[in-house]
Amino acid sequence: MSQNSNNIRFHQLRKRFPYFIYESYSVSLNDTIIEISYKFNLADKYYFNPLIRIPIKAFFSFTGDFKKDLNNIVFNIGMIELISYWKAACPRKELIKPHCFKKEQISW
Repeated sequence: MSQNSNNIRFHQLRKRFPYFIYESYSVSLNDTIIEISYKFNLADKYYFNPLIRIPIKAFFSFTGDFKKDLNNIVFNIGMIELISYWKAACPRKELIKPHCFKKEQISW
């Protein structure tokens, strides 16, 4: 495929899929497993719902700010996951619903 055809395809995809939404994430924790699920939306045409299961090991520590830290880690894993789905169509706009960014995060 030539560079020109790639460019044409890129713009066709952007027109067909103008936005990508990181809708939400959820974390479920019990005695044996941490289950993390995500919801992504590609222009109301395709929906992605990846699921991650992490077995709980004896060395895990659930003290202090664990819940706050876990939510932050899970959100950021979702941001990384988002890239894989975004690459499918390279939409011009991305909407991140489950989190508010600080000014310095937005400017980065």
